[in-house]
Amino acid sequence: MTAHAGPRTTRTPGPTPEDTRARQWNTYEIRVQGERLQVFLNGTKINDFTHTDPARSLTSGHIGIQTHGATDKAAFRDIRLRELPS
Repeated sequence: MTAHAGPRTTRTPGPTPEDTRARQWNTYEIRVQGERLQVFLNGTKINDFTHTDPARSLTSGHIGIQTHGATDKAAFRDIRLRELPS
Protein backbone atom coordinates (compact mmCIF):
# COMPACT_ATOMS: atom_id res chain seq x y z
CA MET A 1 0.00 0.00 0.00
CA THR A 2 1.33 3.43 -0.93
CA ALA A 3 0.28 6.54 0.95
CA HIS A 4 0.78 10.08 -0.29
CA ALA A 5 0.52 13.00 2.10
CA GLY A 6 1.15 15.73 -0.46
CA PRO A 7 -1.21 18.47 -1.54
CA ARG A 8 -4.57 17.76 -3.09
CA THR A 9 -5.05 19.61 -6.36
CA THR A 10 -7.55 19.78 -9.17
CA ARG A 11 -6.06 21.22 -12.34
CA THR A 12 -7.98 22.29 -15.30
CA PRO A 13 -6.18 22.07 -18.64
CA GLY A 14 -3.49 24.73 -18.99
CA PRO A 15 -4.17 28.09 -20.58
CA THR A 16 -4.95 27.98 -24.26
CA PRO A 17 -3.81 30.63 -26.75
CA GLU A 18 -7.33 32.06 -26.49
CA ASP A 19 -6.87 32.46 -22.71
CA THR A 20 -3.69 34.55 -23.02
CA ARG A 21 -3.37 37.72 -25.00
CA ALA A 22 0.09 38.17 -26.48
CA ARG A 23 1.49 41.69 -26.19
CA GLN A 24 -1.59 42.73 -24.23
CA TRP A 25 -2.33 42.87 -20.51
CA ASN A 26 -3.62 39.63 -19.01
CA THR A 27 -5.54 39.46 -15.75
CA TYR A 28 -4.57 37.04 -12.98
CA GLU A 29 -6.71 36.58 -9.91
CA ILE A 30 -5.14 34.56 -7.12
CA ARG A 31 -7.62 33.75 -4.38
CA VAL A 32 -6.49 32.17 -1.10
CA GLN A 33 -9.08 31.23 1.49
CA GLY A 34 -7.67 29.17 4.36
CA GLU A 35 -5.62 26.41 2.76
CA ARG A 36 -7.37 26.63 -0.63
CA LEU A 37 -5.69 28.49 -3.47
CA GLN A 38 -7.42 29.21 -6.80
CA VAL A 39 -5.82 30.84 -9.85
CA PHE A 40 -7.83 32.51 -12.62
CA LEU A 41 -6.35 33.75 -15.91
CA ASN A 42 -8.56 36.26 -17.74
CA GLY A 43 -11.55 34.92 -15.81
CA THR A 44 -10.86 31.21 -16.53
CA LYS A 45 -9.95 29.01 -13.55
CA ILE A 46 -6.61 27.34 -14.31
CA ASN A 47 -5.80 25.86 -10.89
CA ASP A 48 -7.68 24.89 -7.73
CA PHE A 49 -5.38 23.64 -4.99
CA THR A 50 -5.97 22.60 -1.37
CA HIS A 51 -2.81 22.63 0.71
CA THR A 52 -2.46 19.84 3.29
CA ASP A 53 1.08 20.26 4.72
CA PRO A 54 0.68 21.79 8.21
CA ALA A 55 4.35 22.83 8.26
CA ARG A 56 3.78 25.21 5.32
CA SER A 57 0.40 26.81 5.88
CA LEU A 58 -1.07 29.28 3.37
CA THR A 59 -2.78 31.29 6.11
CA SER A 60 0.23 33.58 6.57
CA GLY A 61 3.40 34.45 4.73
CA HIS A 62 4.69 36.60 1.88
CA ILE A 63 3.55 37.43 -1.63
CA GLY A 64 6.25 37.16 -4.29
CA ILE A 65 6.20 38.18 -7.94
CA GLN A 66 8.72 36.52 -10.22
CA THR A 67 9.68 35.34 -13.66
CA HIS A 68 11.20 31.94 -14.42
CA GLY A 69 14.31 32.77 -16.43
CA ALA A 70 17.09 35.31 -16.72
CA THR A 71 15.85 36.43 -20.15
CA ASP A 72 12.15 36.49 -19.26
CA LYS A 73 10.47 39.87 -19.25
CA ALA A 74 7.43 40.68 -17.19
CA ALA A 75 5.53 43.84 -16.38
CA PHE A 76 2.94 44.35 -13.68
CA ARG A 77 0.30 47.01 -13.17
CA ASP A 78 -2.73 47.62 -11.00
CA ILE A 79 -1.73 45.10 -8.33
CA ARG A 80 -4.46 45.06 -5.69
CA LEU A 81 -4.81 43.12 -2.45
CA ARG A 82 -8.15 42.61 -0.79
CA GLU A 83 -9.11 40.71 2.34
CA LEU A 84 -11.85 38.20 1.57
CA PRO A 85 -14.80 37.71 3.91
CA SER A 86 -14.51 34.72 6.25
